[in-house]
Amino acid sequence: QWLPMVQRLMIPLNYICSYQGWLQGLKIIHNPPDAAGCQIPMTLTFNDEAQLDCIFDQVETNTYRLPTRSKLWQQPVPPWQPVRAAAQAMLPPLRKIRTPLKLEKTKCLVTKKNRNEVTETHRTYASKAVLVTSLEDFEEKLHRGGKSKPRHYIEINSNILNGHALHLSDVDGKFMGLLFKVPEEYRQMLVHALEHIHAVMPGELKDDDSCAEFFRYLSVHYVWYARFGESGKGSPADVHPDHLKKPDRGKVNIEQRMPRESKELRDNHEEYALLAEAFADFFDLIRVALKAYLPEKYDEIKIVADCLPFGGSSPAYPFTGFVLNISSCTWAHRDGDKIMCFVIPLDRFQGGQLGQIEIGFCFDLQMGDVLAFPSCDITHFNCHFTGRRVTVVLHTDPKGDAWAKDCNGWAAHVVRVKA
Repeated sequence: QWLPMVQRLMIPLNYICSYQGWLQGLKIIHNPPDAAGCQIPMTLTFNDEAQLDCIFDQVETNTYRLPTRSKLWQQPVPPWQPVRAAAQAMLPPLRKIRTPLKLEKTKCLVTKKNRNEVTETHRTYASKAVLVTSLEDFEEKLHRGGKSKPRHYIEINSNILNGHALHLSDVDGKFMGLLFKVPEEYRQMLVHALEHIHAVMPGELKDDDSCAEFFRYLSVHYVWYARFGESGKGSPADVHPDHLKKPDRGKVNIEQRMPRESKELRDNHEEYALLAEAFADFFDLIRVALKAYLPEKYDEIKIVADCLPFGGSSPAYPFTGFVLNISSCTWAHRDGDKIMCFVIPLDRFQGGQLGQIEIGFCFDLQMGDVLAFPSCDITHFNCHFTGRRVTVVLHTDPKGDAWAKDCNGWAAHVVRVKA
C-alpha cells in the first residue's frame, strides 16, 4: 500500500529537494564515528542516495538491514511543475454562443408517477443524439433546426472546445450553461482526490453497470442547508428565539431556524475534512473560473456563503457545499439549487451523459471537464453507464437568501456588521 506513495511523493520530493532545496543538506554538529570507526561527513546532501545509504546502513539498529534500494530511484523523475495558484491558472478564453432556443421558467412535468417512463423515453432519445464535431458545427446544427423537436438531442463533448470555454445562452441572453476543461495539473489533482475518496469510503468505488438489476448509487451531501427554516417575522425582540414557539405549533425544531450543516457532514466530520482538503485547490479553481466567466452570478451566489452562522465556511466557496455522488445515474429531475450547480465527473467510465430535456442537449463529460448549468430550471438526467463513475456537484441552497436578507425574520436577535 506504500508503493504508490513512494513513487508519486517520496521520489519526486527527493528530486525537488535536490534542485529547489528549501532543505538541501544537513550539517552535522556532533560528528560521531560510524561502526567502522570512520567519521561521518560533516555535511550530507539529500540528493546523494549512495552516500546516504552507505552511512545509514552502518547505523546500529539491532534489526534487519533495509532491502537494497529499488531501481525506481534510478529512473529519471518528470520535471517538477507545482500546481499554480488558481488565480494564476491560465483559464481558457471564453467563446459565447447565443442559441435560438428559449429557456422559460416552467413547472417541471416529471412526477413520481411518470419519472421512470419520462427518463427512459429521453434516454432513448439521447442515445440517438446528433454528435457535433466543432463549435462551428454546433452553431450550424442549432440554427438549421437540429433541435426542432423534443425528441431531437445534440451531443456535446469537450473535444469540440478547441482550447476555449463555452458559454451558452438562450435567444434572450439568459444563461444556459458553461463548459470548459481544466489545466492538466488540476486533472492530476483529481486523480489523487479519487484516492482520498477510496480511503474514506472503502469498497464504494468499484466497476458498476447502471442497467444491473440491483443497481444503486451513493450520494453524500456535505452542505449547509437553510430549507424548512421557520420565519421569525413578528416575533418579540425581547425574547430569545429558543424560548419562542407559535401557540398552534407542537414540537419545534429550533435548530432549523438558522442555516445548518447537513446530517452527513455533522456525522462524518473527519471524512468531510479529508475530502475538503483533497479538493481544496480544485474548488479554488472553480471559484476563480466562476468569477472570471460569470462575475454577476458569482456575486449573487456568494451572498449566502458570506453570512453562515458562527463564521461558518464552505470549501466550495462561493457555494455553500458539495455533493459526492458515487456510481450516480439519476432519474429526470430538477434540483433546488440557487441559480446553478457545477458538475465535475471523476474516474473512468463509458456513458453517463447528462441530458437536458427542455433544451435537448446531451453532455458527454469525462474527468477534467467542468459543466455549470441552471439545474433549477432545466430537467436533467443521466444516461446509463458502465465503469467507475463519480461526480462532485457544487451548489447552494436558495433558501439561504432569506437568511442573507434579514436572518429569515430573526434579524432583531442577530448581531450583524453592516457593510
